[in-house]
Amino acid sequence: MTPVYSRLPTTDEYLVLDTGYTTAREYVAQRDGSLFNTIRFPTRCVLLHHTTQGYCLFDTGYAPRFYEVTRGWPERIYAWATPVICRAEQSAVVQLECMGLPAPEVRHVFVSHFHGDHVAGLRDFPAATVWCSREAWSYVRQRRASERYATAYCGS
Repeated sequence: MTPVYSRLPTTDEYLVLDTGYTTAREYVAQRDGSLFNTIRFPTRCVLLHHTTQGYCLFDTGYAPRFYEVTRGWPERIYAWATPVICRAEQSAVVQLECMGLPAPEVRHVFVSHFHGDHVAGLRDFPAATVWCSREAWSYVRQRRASERYATAYCGS
């Protein structure tokens, strides 16, 4: 597969979309990390063009919906612990529409796992078939919100 930049991929090509970032204290991610320094963790998703299935997304990255979903309790803990920066124009759906690909033309979304940086834009692609592991889906569906957010999983 070949990467492309600033245009829609054709068969056997892929496009990496930057959908924002989250920050965390250095000590959370690095052994002997500083309590005072912060690190940025970029969030990306990938658009593929499959020969027979058309456009497919691998994850959806952050989207402004993350801010709505994490307003209440206990979801607010997630947003507080890992502050997110995602402008509306960074969302996958807006970037793809700017390149001429409307959301309904994305036929499949493959979810690696249900952390917010992987699924916050999922509802922007309502026509897509969503694929994920049975284990990940069971985990999200069987846990209370407080349990999901304590492990960074989103259920919305």
